[in-house]
Amino acid sequence: MADDRCGEPQLREALGLFYAGALPDDEMSTVAGHLATCAGCLAESDELGEAAMMLALLSSADRDDLVAEFGLPDAGTSAPVGLPDAGTSRVGGTDIAGTRPRPHGPVRPRRVRRRPRRLALAGAGLAVVLFMLAAVTVGQPMLARLIGADPPTTLVADAANESTGATLSVTVTASGADVELYATVTGLTAGEPYRFYVTDIGGRSWELVTFTGVGRLQQVDTACPVPIDGIARFSITARDGSLVVAASTRPDPTSTPPG
Repeated sequence: MADDRCGEPQLREALGLFYAGALPDDEMSTVAGHLATCAGCLAESDELGEAAMMLALLSSADRDDLVAEFGLPDAGTSAPVGLPDAGTSRVGGTDIAGTRPRPHGPVRPRRVRRRPRRLALAGAGLAVVLFMLAAVTVGQPMLARLIGADPPTTLVADAANESTGATLSVTVTASGADVELYATVTGLTAGEPYRFYVTDIGGRSWELVTFTGVGRLQQVDTACPVPIDGIARFSITARDGSLVVAASTRPDPTSTPPG
């Protein structure tokens, strides 16, 4: 069992906002680096990532309905304390994706759709979000009824490679026939080309994007050609095809990079 003690509680408190994409660029990079070294925070990523994806579906009216029915958290609730400066910049998926996903197996119909990357969090709005993070974890069906839609299926995968220094965090959401992913990656060498793959449980791999490392936190936002229940892992390979980092969604994954 992973040690759930965290030596930097202010970073642990920021995990929900990290998965919601609501932190400034430098703090996104700081939290991503922390996930590479803290087993306790990494273990929380599944439920927090799922909660953040549900929050993205809520409109202002939906949040008002939740507050009207359940009230706000205690007045003492506050935003996490400030994070250390890291000096990074954000790069969107369409900025780093040099090509469309190229299949290494059967091609599935796909559609790229951008999701909101940031939530407006201030004052009472932050308290509402903190409340909903807890509510989603224990009551997704209730939230789905409030927004008048079936709850999406969400998958979260995180990994860090100590030998390469790279980290990868992926959140996948399936809503009907649409499967989309949002990923953050750190530790890539500036100027070097990389390929981002998804592999299904049958061992087939699809190239999602090709991009160039910038030496800072980078983001990918794109459609996924594999059904969410068929995803086995995500991986990033270097110019020579060597594995840089892989995030598995199932136990005992194969270690061979896609080719």
